[in-house]
Amino acid sequence: MHGWSRFFVFAALFVIISGAASTAFGDEAPSQQEADQQIATGEQADRSYDRLGVEEPTTRARAGLVAGQTFHGFVLGMQACIMVECDGPRAWTSALTLGTGAGLGGSLLATQQQQVTPGMARAVNHGALWGGVLSFLGASALELEVGPAVGTMMASQLFGVAAGYSLWELLGPTSGDVLLTTLGAVTAMFYYPMITEGVLDLRQDDGPLFTGMALSAVAGGVGTAFVARQFPMSTGRVSLIGAGGLLGGLAGIAVPVMIAGDQLGPEGAMAGIIVGNLAGYVTAGYLTRDWDDEEEFQPRSVGVTVEPTPEFDGMVGSVTGRW
Repeated sequence: MHGWSRFFVFAALFVIISGAASTAFGDEAPSQQEADQQIATGEQADRSYDRLGVEEPTTRARAGLVAGQTFHGFVLGMQACIMVECDGPRAWTSALTLGTGAGLGGSLLATQQQQVTPGMARAVNHGALWGGVLSFLGASALELEVGPAVGTMMASQLFGVAAGYSLWELLGPTSGDVLLTTLGAVTAMFYYPMITEGVLDLRQDDGPLFTGMALSAVAGGVGTAFVARQFPMSTGRVSLIGAGGLLGGLAGIAVPVMIAGDQLGPEGAMAGIIVGNLAGYVTAGYLTRDWDDEEEFQPRSVGVTVEPTPEFDGMVGSVTGRW
């Protein structure tokens, strides 16, 4: 799979997954004023102090963890059936039902006496996600057979759950920290094939390609985790930065397509997506610099317009306002 075929696969996956990462489920921490009141009245949770306030245990956070692990159980049931080569609807429905029930019941029992914060819920659920993604990339790089590959994914997903919880216990990341880390890992993972296959027009076998994607995801996640510790952000601000990057990536390919039309090659298209995506991240980060500062926040007028060009051969969009 080379040229435009790989371009469309990587571009579509990048848009879908980065968009999903920017809108992941989670609670917001209270404002600093609310946090000060809770600390003054002794209502602060032992384990939940957030650099932006107090990230309290909530029923919504527990519901998010349970919902995520219920879906994880469904996926595990499907993977188990693939690994043992289930034959017939009875085996498939049994495996899916058992897996889903195990995910729901197990997560409810595990959190029965546990105070679940939004950061903990997101760390556990994203741990399962990245365990599956990285093991899939590793199995693809090693060209494993279906059975061993699926078994490796199942074990890695369960390990990811344990690793996510352990990292939360050790470092205490907030929901915003985890979401920013995931956003950075997703971006870096797809930048690797977009740069090597698209911009540089290199031709790699599947082994080096998937290995590079896995290593890039790890590097991107570690890098943005460090940024999250130095520059704490709420889930809302990270979601807006992710949305800005998504819009920037789309604009980055739309502009060269409108200018060059059919003359645009995969190299230019990939470069446009990357430049636009980075510009979107930076712009959204700057525009939301006061997002988490309740005392300095002031509403600002914003206008968005989309209109056809004078020759009616394209569209022109603009954003105006005060930030």
